[in-house]
Order: sequence, then C-alpha cells, then structure tokens
Amino acid sequence: MPARTIGASTGCFWKLGASLSESLRGLREKGITAVELHLDAGFDTVTQGDLSGFSYISVHAPKHDYRNNAETRELLGRIAALHARAPLSLVLFHPDVVAESDMLEGLPFPIGFENMDSRKSMGQQPEDLRPLLERFPESKFVFDVNHIMTNDPTMALAEEFYRVWGHRLGQVHISGFGGFADGQDHVPLFKTKQTEIIKAAARARAPFIIESALSLFDDIVQESAYINEVLAT
Repeated sequence: MPARTIGASTGCFWKLGASLSESLRGLREKGITAVELHLDAGFDTVTQGDLSGFSYISVHAPKHDYRNNAETRELLGRIAALHARAPLSLVLFHPDVVAESDMLEGLPFPIGFENMDSRKSMGQQPEDLRPLLERFPESKFVFDVNHIMTNDPTMALAEEFYRVWGHRLGQVHISGFGGFADGQDHVPLFKTKQTEIIKAAARARAPFIIESALSLFDDIVQESAYINEVLAT
C-alpha cells in the first residue's frame, strides 16, 4: 500500500503571526512536502521559490461571495496566475459561498468542494454537495473530519460521506476539535487525543492536510507523527 501523504495548511501558524513565506519555509525545514495555501493575505507574494520542494500544493480559496461580478473574476484570475507560476493540485471552495456557480466554469485549475461545520448555512450533509459535484464532474470532494465532529460527535456521518462521495475524494482536512469558543475549533490532535477523528479518515488515500492551530513550527512534526501513529493501529 502506498505511503499516505500528510501535509499542512499555512493557516496552522496564525498563532505565530508568521507570513506566508515564513510558514512555507518552516514547513520545508520540517520535511513537509504537501501544503495547502491560505491566501486571504500575502496572496500575490508567493513565488516559485517559496513553493520549491513541495510535491502537492493546494489552495483554500479565500473567503468571498462568489457571484458573477468583476471582483470574483479578479480573484479567480489571481488564483489562475498562481497556478501558471506553480501548478496547483487542487483549489477548494466552501459550498455555502458559491452563490453563482457559473463563475467556476472553465477554470484552468482543478477544483473541489468541502463539507461544512455546524455553524454554516449548508454543506453539512452529503446531499448538500450534490449540486456542485454533479455540475462539475471533474471536481473533487474535500473531506473535513473536524467538521464531521461538529455535526455528529458519533462520527457516523463520516461513513455516510464516504458512501456517497468517497469515489470523488481529493483531499482530507484533519485537526482536533475543542469547541468554537476561544479559537479551540482547530486544536492539535496530539493534545486532544481524539483518535476517533483520525480513525474516521483511516480509509482515505487522498493527501491529508493538517489544519490544527500550532504554537511552534516543531509542533507540525509532533502532529504528523501522532496522526501516523493512530493510523497505524
């Protein structure tokens, strides 16, 4: 069985106040070769050099009301420009903000749609993703296991998502969950010991992207090791 790819989001390091470039350098130095870029800030500063050494690069599309207007076209054009500099493996969107899906037609980069946490207006159930995943048959399902827990602590909902969309799985988001107050919605799993979150994604062979909020660059090594340890049991 091929080795599982475990990478991290640049959003893991918001507690450090690290820039996008600093986050990418920190991940490279810790031997991480898969990355998801959060591009709400520092978007156009990403260079090919920043992304050297990464074999898998995805983008978490910025928070935006995706409607057919000049602002959306400009934003998608900036992602396309990044894709031209360094080919992207996937650009994922939150389904609740895709108000006019025609804006996603004919994009030069691959796209995916993520299941949502309990605070969102939709996207918590497999059927919520059907309109977008069926409209874009080449798109991928992005499985956020933390979001499953916010909707169903038993994690049975994870099995339902696998049943309906497992064949379209493109990426996994993984992190611990300590509640929505005080920034505890993405807690390191090596601290929460929520093995049920990790095991709910054990069958996935798509890249795992860690979203835990980390206090040190060294924490990404500990988080990755803990996830691998649980997956091996």
